[in-house]
Amino acid sequence: MDPSGRRTLACLGLLVLSLVVLGLGGFIQLDDTSGSGSDRWNLPLGYLALVLAACAVPLALPTRAARRALGASLLGLAVVIAVLGWSVDGFRFVYGSHEGELNLLVVVVVLVGVALAAPIRFFVYGVVVLAATVASFLAGAARYATSNCDDPDWGAECDLAGLEGLLWAGVALVLGAAVIIALEVRRWRSQRAASASAEATR
Repeated sequence: MDPSGRRTLACLGLLVLSLVVLGLGGFIQLDDTSGSGSDRWNLPLGYLALVLAACAVPLALPTRAARRALGASLLGLAVVIAVLGWSVDGFRFVYGSHEGELNLLVVVVVLVGVALAAPIRFFVYGVVVLAATVASFLAGAARYATSNCDDPDWGAECDLAGLEGLLWAGVALVLGAAVIIALEVRRWRSQRAASASAEATR
């Protein structure tokens, strides 16, 4: 097997191993009815799974085949998570209190998968959009908590902070997508103009 093939297998192996460790650590459940998925978590195993999955990304970057294989695997994983989350009441995958956390995780996995499967510049796009999305979620949740949860006259649940965080994250995601589309259109026009200029000089 060539080095590219070995690198691809190593990346996929790390991803599979991280999922196995997540399962052993109680982060993947199909029968949770407690309302708090963190009851069974083994945090050291969770951190280990995170490290394993994170190591797969830089390992895949040098070769296109490894990037595409890992990206496609992450997209497939996102589909499986989404389907199980919507169809199995007791399903939990690394989220504690409400399904908004699961939806955000699916978005993150999709962004990383698309960034890896696409050309390398899309990986940069994905990292920036992912960081902006997560930061917006945290900022939105913090704003709600600061404005409402500390008010003794406010009778609503502070868990709604996550919903505002999701709203902010959604806005950041849409804006990020719009910026990427604009950059790609500009790049396409520049390439087209350069190609036309080259044809004219022949």
